[in-house]
Amino acid sequence: MNVCFVILNYHDEKRVINLSKKIVSFSFKPIVFIVNNNEDKSNSLFDSLKEFKNIKLMEPVGNIGYPNGYNIAFRFILSQGNFDYIFSINSDVDFSEFVSLKCIDMLELNDKIGLISPRMITLGKEEPAYWSFPTYEDLLKLNFGFYKKSKTSDYKFQNDNSEYKIVDVIRASFFCIRNKALKDVGGYSNETFLYNNENILAKKLLDFGYKSAILTNCFYYHNHVNGDNNYKRLKIGYRDNKIYMKNYLHSNFFQIQFYSLSFWIMYFPISIKKFFFH
Repeated sequence: MNVCFVILNYHDEKRVINLSKKIVSFSFKPIVFIVNNNEDKSNSLFDSLKEFKNIKLMEPVGNIGYPNGYNIAFRFILSQGNFDYIFSINSDVDFSEFVSLKCIDMLELNDKIGLISPRMITLGKEEPAYWSFPTYEDLLKLNFGFYKKSKTSDYKFQNDNSEYKIVDVIRASFFCIRNKALKDVGGYSNETFLYNNENILAKKLLDFGYKSAILTNCFYYHNHVNGDNNYKRLKIGYRDNKIYMKNYLHSNFFQIQFYSLSFWIMYFPISIKKFFFH
């Protein structure tokens, strides 16, 4: 069983280094691939990792976005042809070897599952590591702050003896995917920059007959603090949402124009402030 982990770094070198060292200490001897997504196109901050033969630094290419950053490592891994399972993880997660093995064991037992993740704890409480496929109406509600992803209680894990639950979409901060599924879908879509990556990946997996699942009896920790909805991120989200609507929800011209109108109505005050005070 050959296993590897992919970590994308974006100005988080300390946690990437510590997490990589922890992973290569696991008994099943995984390989860690680090993709440096910083703008400076340099791996010099990771010089301390050169002594670890199981940690590989991909050639830096600058900030090319979340999905394209991971795809650099995915393409290389697939070209090697010798990895059975690939973990894709954020730099701000923490987990045990036991959790990793539980993911692998479930994929080995059920070949219909293409991608799997544990449940997630963020800042001391459980948060959903999954959600239902967002609809056009959901993304429209997002502009007005009404849309919320599925709540963990929806699946009532506490009262269920099953080891896993089939879900629509799994959060990208931590998942394990089998090699064949990754090869079939070709990794993330390169259309988006930051948002909707999980939604598109899940739809592509379904097209190839794979299911996504959540393990019900183990957790990982996502030490993530939500950033401000600054103007740049809002514009990226606006662009990525329109791509998802057009290419995957097959929304028509008038639906997309109405979404655009609602976005600019809600965020026009922010754009005015940006124009005059920055």
